[in-house]
Amino acid sequence: MVIGGVNRNTIEIFDPVTNRWQFLPPLIYPRANPYYHMDEARGIIYVLFGQDGFSINENSYCETIEYLDLTKIKEGWFKFEYNNKANISLKSYLTLEKINNEAW
Repeated sequence: MVIGGVNRNTIEIFDPVTNRWQFLPPLIYPRANPYYHMDEARGIIYVLFGQDGFSINENSYCETIEYLDLTKIKEGWFKFEYNNKANISLKSYLTLEKINNEAW
């Protein structure tokens, strides 16, 4: 699975049966370098955090969680609403390093 990027909200998934990449519905929030989790039992993909796709050079982080129910794929992505009661900055769990000045 390839997710997002600079100014991108796309998701592509490789299907080894057809030997092709397929597009999933676009994310709500563009982001680069997010985490993702596939809940295979429920058929849900979660995309978590990452760098803001529009502000990647300013190290602006996205604290949004989105999910896609693969049984209702045409409905697209939904924002996962949560209450950060501990008021912990979730971006602190992200560590990204530039390889060189041309990496972005």
